[in-house]
Amino acid sequence: MQSKIRHKNIALLSALAMATLLSACGGGDSEAQAQAAMSDTENAVEIAAEVTPTSAGTWTKLADEGGYFALGRSRYVRFGTGTQWVGKYILGTVTCSVATFGADPAPGIRKQCDHYTESVSAPAPTTGSALLSWSAPSGSVAGYRVYYGTSPQAYNQPKGSGLYVTNTTYSIPSLPGGKTYYFAVTSVDASGKESAYSAEATKKIP
Repeated sequence: MQSKIRHKNIALLSALAMATLLSACGGGDSEAQAQAAMSDTENAVEIAAEVTPTSAGTWTKLADEGGYFALGRSRYVRFGTGTQWVGKYILGTVTCSVATFGADPAPGIRKQCDHYTESVSAPAPTTGSALLSWSAPSGSVAGYRVYYGTSPQAYNQPKGSGLYVTNTTYSIPSLPGGKTYYFAVTSVDASGKESAYSAEATKKIP
């Protein structure tokens, strides 16, 4: 009798152990599937974020869906249409297809592949300034006029329209770089009579 009970208990324990083992295996598969689904979701979000780079650039069509294209260096390529896209970096010859990109952003709609080219901003132009100083002439002087230009004795301001100042120093700001500038000063008396140009000074703005 005890032998039969012992055998039943062993069989019951074995069945419970098998059920627990099967449950653990089944749970592992579900967990792996959940992790895979989560990974796919994360990848999809990451890809969607990459489709719209923050810097300015342009999209150029490579091929219609089903066509081939070749890239000699790694380029970011998007696949889709309208506002529905997925994308990835691609190097070599590939097919413009769902298989290549791993997702269909617009099921049932004809799609295409575009590559992204980032715009290169032109460097900001350089500027410089010129600080002029001169000695006051003898006699009665009410002020001075400052003239400058990029050619010798050819100034931007007509005679009588130079920059009027009352002291013997003046700084000219924001002069575009890459040029040589020529400067001259005249004196003006109380009646408005203006002298001849002074000796010319030069400065190169890199």
